[in-house]
Amino acid sequence: MSTSRYDVVVVSCFDRAYWIASELQSRGLSVCFIDLTDEMGLWPPEDIEGPFGYFAQEKMPASYLKIVDRLTPLRSQSWGMCLWASSKHFPRLGPVQVKSPIFREQMQMQQIRLPDGSELSHGTFSQNWLKLFCQQFGTLSVCDQSASLSSLTGLFALNAMKDFMIRSPVRSDYQKLKEELVRQGVTFISGSEVADLSFSSNSSIGGVELQKNNSGLMKFDELIWCLSSEETKFLNKKVFQHLFAEVVDPVWSWVRYRIKMSPCFELSLLPEHFVMIGEIFEPWTHTNYMIVQRTHAAEQMDFWLKIPSLQRFNKSYLRYREEQLKQTISEKLPLSNPEILSYPQEYFYTADDLGPSLFSEYDFRSHGKSPQRQFRNVHFIQSIQQQRYSLYERYLLERNILDQVVKNWEIKMEQKRKNDKKREEEVQS
Repeated sequence: MSTSRYDVVVVSCFDRAYWIASELQSRGLSVCFIDLTDEMGLWPPEDIEGPFGYFAQEKMPASYLKIVDRLTPLRSQSWGMCLWASSKHFPRLGPVQVKSPIFREQMQMQQIRLPDGSELSHGTFSQNWLKLFCQQFGTLSVCDQSASLSSLTGLFALNAMKDFMIRSPVRSDYQKLKEELVRQGVTFISGSEVADLSFSSNSSIGGVELQKNNSGLMKFDELIWCLSSEETKFLNKKVFQHLFAEVVDPVWSWVRYRIKMSPCFELSLLPEHFVMIGEIFEPWTHTNYMIVQRTHAAEQMDFWLKIPSLQRFNKSYLRYREEQLKQTISEKLPLSNPEILSYPQEYFYTADDLGPSLFSEYDFRSHGKSPQRQFRNVHFIQSIQQQRYSLYERYLLERNILDQVVKNWEIKMEQKRKNDKKREEEVQS
């Protein structure tokens, strides 16, 4: 078995951790990036990207944004995020874009508090539902919007009044990321399987054993593991048992239907991305709460639904939701004549073929839980460590790990310099 050694090995899939690998390499560390995307089920770029879009953040460094820009460029949506909510309590409420000139006036007339990121305050659900929506948009923690507002008081909601951006990625985007890392000198390995881990002690892991392409042992000082407990178990049960004490199972998962619609005046007025809530005072799940994004074809749109995770691979359930979806669209857009073009990936594959959902929500008692085992030199990057699916939160997570790894490496280099100096002095004496 061939053996290679690096300062850091990054085990990743899809679009994760490219920035931290780039930064570590640029700071003088030797980095091996193991891309396991091919082992993680067949997901189109739209499913990897997800439904939540991006709110503008001002504090991400240029180096991070450079990696982001290697993908299909983000497009800013005029007048920001769009929400099409309905309720018998708000008969005048229709599609609204939160940065439009009339948005503030619309909300004030109906005594709805603005989604400006300020603290949730006491009041009725009617007053706070929009702030609650922003608190839950893209979250990883299940929270019933009908829960007592007093239990949510003090939480800060997402500031939905910032610029809102989306993109429509293609498969070649990920090839661009790979090429950028290779250009910087990162060893990039894809098409391999992680067969096992080797331990250097009870508290540290010393290597990753690969099979198939580039088979061999990749030794390291630091390991960055970017797969969730679910994904790791799907990948290799033996490796899962090494790294995790348990699996954190999601309660809800997002699935994507592609719908073809006839051109109509109402449809032409809607932006590229919007959220539909059928009835504000009913649970925000299934077809009562959908995230919609236009595709490259003008007459086709992707509808994302939040369904119970246990129903992901139930074909009859997915067909039932399809009928509900078409009925909901017809009620909102009577002239659109919706037709199903494509079911979610879960309709075509089994759980053993596709693996875990890429966008899920967890019971609030599980969210933030740390199912991973503790090792001196292993760092985990998992979405469950974030409050919501957010580019900025992912950056913060990567930055914290970057700082830890660089600090450990600097300590190691300083100790090496001291040892080298001591040996030189011994030789001279």
